[in-house]
Amino acid sequence: GKSAFEGRLLFLSMSRDVEPVSSSDDPMSLAVSMDGVNYVLADFGKDPADRLAQIRALLDSGYNVPGASARWVIGGSFYYASVMEAGYPDTPSWYPASLHDDAFAADLYAWDNNLVDCIWMVNRGWTPTYSDAQGEWRADYVYASGTVWNSMTDVTLMTDMDHLSHTPVRFTLKY
Repeated sequence: GKSAFEGRLLFLSMSRDVEPVSSSDDPMSLAVSMDGVNYVLADFGKDPADRLAQIRALLDSGYNVPGASARWVIGGSFYYASVMEAGYPDTPSWYPASLHDDAFAADLYAWDNNLVDCIWMVNRGWTPTYSDAQGEWRADYVYASGTVWNSMTDVTLMTDMDHLSHTPVRFTLKY
């Protein structure tokens, strides 16, 4: 009862029972409920795709359903650009500069749906979470609904795990 998995997605809890709610293949996602909070893990895949359509499908499968709970954490590897990271001095020159760039459409859709980008809210700058031969950027996100964001006491990038291409994100909620 303390874990749920679907494909390559795994949700672990050290002390609480996890109730799987749903999963999907496009985009790959796993939704669980624990202590009144809905958690959605997703992997959009690195291959080029319509990221706006993927985030829309992900949110419309649970978060945007009439009568849905107000307590959500939605995260995973989304591989799109964060509008909030544009324009910082350490942001690479290749990163889109115009807030109207289509690269930001998926991230803006999440913000428009009242989801808070937890990594940016804590770091307030260029924050890479993924690296490969082409370089590094933030491919990974954790969004929280307003009620959950107000309950977060910590959001940490676990940068000491050098053997991983993705930097794990640990967050703590106050219950």
